[in-house]
Amino acid sequence: MYIETNQNTYNYLFKLVVNLKEEKIILDKRIDDILTFNPYSLSKEIEETQNNIQKIHKEIQKNSLLKGLEKPLNHITKYFTSVSTISSNYDNIYKNIVKPIQDEGKEGVKATVKWAIFSIIISTLISLLINNWNNIYTIFTNS
Repeated sequence: MYIETNQNTYNYLFKLVVNLKEEKIILDKRIDDILTFNPYSLSKEIEETQNNIQKIHKEIQKNSLLKGLEKPLNHITKYFTSVSTISSNYDNIYKNIVKPIQDEGKEGVKATVKWAIFSIIISTLISLLINNWNNIYTIFTNS
């Protein structure tokens, strides 16, 4: 089988490979951002927020003009306590929920990249076949 290529073919293939590399880097970064979680950072933020809530609560107790804020602050404290409880159990959540999702996400990206490469190769071959159909037809009819 005879296929004719020229500089445009090589430029096109090079451009596809470069685009594929760039897309893989972008996808890897997005997945890392989504699936990477720092429990120590969360613990630090929770501790800082608890300290701020305590300071606000003390200020409300000192100033009668701020008494109207006591009820909303109690609601915030209630919800924040729930978040704090969940974060303290983060290891179990990570092992049983987040980690399996991370692993599945990574496998999904790998499969997507493989299919993307496969489809680029197939579309390139089809394009070459269509572009050189007259030459191929001539070779098979003259033989």
